[in-house]
Amino acid sequence: GRCRRWSDPWLELTGRARLDAAALAEKYVKAAGNFSLKGVLSGPFTLSGAWDRPADWDFKMDASGTPLYVNKIFLVENFEMQIRMKNRRFDVPYLHADAYGGKLGSKLRIDLTRPKPHFESELYLNNLDLAKVGPDLMPPKTELKGALIGKLSLEGTFGEQSSYRGDGALSVMNGMLWQTAQFHEMGKLPLVRVEGLDWVTFEELSATFRVRDRKVLTDDLTLLGDSVDLSLDGAIGLDGSLDLVMDIQFSDEVMQGAAITGGFVPVIVRQAGNFISQYRVGGTL
Repeated sequence: GRCRRWSDPWLELTGRARLDAAALAEKYVKAAGNFSLKGVLSGPFTLSGAWDRPADWDFKMDASGTPLYVNKIFLVENFEMQIRMKNRRFDVPYLHADAYGGKLGSKLRIDLTRPKPHFESELYLNNLDLAKVGPDLMPPKTELKGALIGKLSLEGTFGEQSSYRGDGALSVMNGMLWQTAQFHEMGKLPLVRVEGLDWVTFEELSATFRVRDRKVLTDDLTLLGDSVDLSLDGAIGLDGSLDLVMDIQFSDEVMQGAAITGGFVPVIVRQAGNFISQYRVGGTL
């Protein structure tokens, strides 16, 4: 490359670079709280701008790297991204990686012209294997199973959760999410005992949600179990607080089993399902 105006050096460079992902995150995303990266990105780049004003550089790089750790725990591999920076705007128009047997994609734009950086982001998750994700959670959840699909669009000011606005969707299929014995009393009906409620396994999840006012809001969170289905609506705070209303119903499998049994059993089970109570869920995650 070359350097013009030695009295006030202006750089024009092309080449290949190796970037420390931790330093990159610290420089441009340091206001994002606990967010961190660890790994090395490398690839071709072009750069022009004043040597002492990196935020004003015109910078382009196509980077790749493996492995890369997010928040010191989550592992992504075969990481590829495009980095563009111009007019104090940091842009990642393309990001793709392999993650836990599935795929991860994202876009990110950060406006550095404001006193506090503003971001716009998109995240896509496709068929992540929860059996591989679980051991890396804190604390580990080795019993988790299933295929995770999700998307999230989020914008706001780094470090100011009250400014966050977004929406998304999440689903888990063919899984093992949670087991509980809390529903065993539901099986004790007049003249009938419903089997399978001593230990309920929840296998599927689906939800759409919105992010507003430091809360994740949903009106269609559904958990499907082998003998009980749950429907929830309400809010989960970004601080982990819960304010949800939960409806409980016997699963389709239970209703089908009652129909096969015949006699008065389907009537009793159906009527019991209509009178199962609604509960408010509070506390913290």
